[in-house]
Amino acid sequence: MIAQSEKRAHRRFPLSLHTEIETPRPDLSPIDSETLDVSASGVLFRTRTSLSVGDNVQFLLRFGPDLTMTTPPLLVRFWGTVIRSEERSGTPGFDHAIAVQIQKYEFKSSEA
Repeated sequence: MIAQSEKRAHRRFPLSLHTEIETPRPDLSPIDSETLDVSASGVLFRTRTSLSVGDNVQFLLRFGPDLTMTTPPLLVRFWGTVIRSEERSGTPGFDHAIAVQIQKYEFKSSEA
């Protein structure tokens, strides 16, 4: 068997942060989710609801003082596109995994 080379451009870091994923779709409420890993160009989430490849999403991540060594927590709003969506079992309530490619982000000064 030939080993497959890594195709990702940025290193992934395992990180578990709770958030809600929002879409412009009027039929979907914000989706409860948790990050599995994060890189400079994307995020892998486990979610309670499936999304489709190509869906545009946005989400807010709160990076606490344990990660940033800053107070208050660092808040970052992200916009991206779902590039992979799959069913996953093994975690009650989180039946799906989605990979989001980050298109842009902005730092927030407060949770508003």
